[in-house]
Amino acid sequence: MNDVLILSTAMAASLAIQGATSVNGNGDRDRVEVRVDQATISVEYDRPRLEGKTVAEGGPKDNVLPVAAICRLGYPRSALLSTDKPLIFSGIVVPAGTYTVFVRPSASDQRKWQLIFNKSRDVTVPFQFEQELGSTVMSVSETSDSKEQLTLLLSSADKGGTFSVRWGRKIATVTFSVSTP
Repeated sequence: MNDVLILSTAMAASLAIQGATSVNGNGDRDRVEVRVDQATISVEYDRPRLEGKTVAEGGPKDNVLPVAAICRLGYPRSALLSTDKPLIFSGIVVPAGTYTVFVRPSASDQRKWQLIFNKSRDVTVPFQFEQELGSTVMSVSETSDSKEQLTLLLSSADKGGTFSVRWGRKIATVTFSVSTP
């Protein structure tokens, strides 16, 4: 599997070589795209900043992703994941299409977040339970350096890839594969 890609304007040239691209990486809205096994997967998202707050370390005060709360992945608008082929995230089939993406940091295990796919494409509304497509667990680790601005990452392999969320000292990761008929 390729190394995880940190998406920024400074890395745009190397991303093309590794199969992922970043558009408008210096703004507050970004888009990353990767080709995996004949599928094109992209995520468009807002890139809020920490501004002195923490990530998934307690309640809503001074925390950008409160523990146990369903949070937009990006703010003020939710992230949009688009795929032209069905994807499988730990048994959850995400059909070809476009979905809003949310996360829920675990209250009982700081090493796990829930990644939630919502069938609604409206990036301005909160999570809608009746529109939930499914969810999967992301593994969370800590890094020594801190990312002030939310960064989403994609990497590819022969028949799958990795989707990661990098913010503060946290990196949450889940693998996926392309569904074959």
